[in-house]
Amino acid sequence: MLVNLKDIFVGGAPIAIEYEMDLSQEEVPGGGFPFPEPVRVSGRIENRAGVVLLHAAVQAVRHTVCDRCLAPTRQPMHVAFENVLVTESQGDDSDELLVCSEQTLDMDALAKTNLLLALPMKELCRPDCKGICPQCGKNLNEGPCGCKPQGHPAFLKLREFLQ
Repeated sequence: MLVNLKDIFVGGAPIAIEYEMDLSQEEVPGGGFPFPEPVRVSGRIENRAGVVLLHAAVQAVRHTVCDRCLAPTRQPMHVAFENVLVTESQGDDSDELLVCSEQTLDMDALAKTNLLLALPMKELCRPDCKGICPQCGKNLNEGPCGCKPQGHPAFLKLREFLQ
């Protein structure tokens, strides 16, 4: 969605942003297409005393696989961001300043970038996920597997100490 900013830079009325975008074909780094459902983008652009501010948020449901237990998981995401919109660079390398030299804003690209930057490094179905048994592959969140612990005997003693 391209937003025309010509009127707002000269003190025009605020612009409300409310729409859905399709990211179902967007592959993320590491592989996968985690957004099969529409992604909601909402926000507001306003001119306050000559400073044009963008307040926006992206809401999505991330469909992925847990990195520890390999179970499918759905995680809601809410990413809020703010930027100051300017028509030309002020020589400041601030992340808050967004240069709109054509007086237009590509809201799709900005929302998609903020959403992808908010993706976690490690996907977990829950914070205390126990993963899978390295011997039989059973999901340990569903209960113990019955395999005998293997490894160096010194580390087995440490395991006994921790339990």
